[in-house]
Amino acid sequence: MELVNLAWSCATIGYVDMELLEAIAAESKAKIAEFQPFNLSIMAWAMAKLCLNDAPLLDAIAAESMKLLASGEIVLRSQELANTAWAYATLGVVHGPLLDSIAQAAITNIQ
Repeated sequence: MELVNLAWSCATIGYVDMELLEAIAAESKAKIAEFQPFNLSIMAWAMAKLCLNDAPLLDAIAAESMKLLASGEIVLRSQELANTAWAYATLGVVHGPLLDSIAQAAITNIQ
């Protein structure tokens, strides 16, 4: 997904253009249901790397991630779970239900 690639690129090189990042966040919120599981974790990682604490986007990522995890149809890999947990921790966002979902998925991945 182009939005994720753009956010990842900005985060990788440390490029902060608030107008661009806000546009990426707004468009991502609108298209969050189209994100693949790994795209959710990469977007969360990019936002944390760029120190962009966009609560509505983080809430949308959390909701979509929990929906995917609860469905049982899609398994998030350990790296995706770790990236998501790291991103929320880095931004200082304690999202209990998301962390509970990540913990349960991690336990399933370990077993």
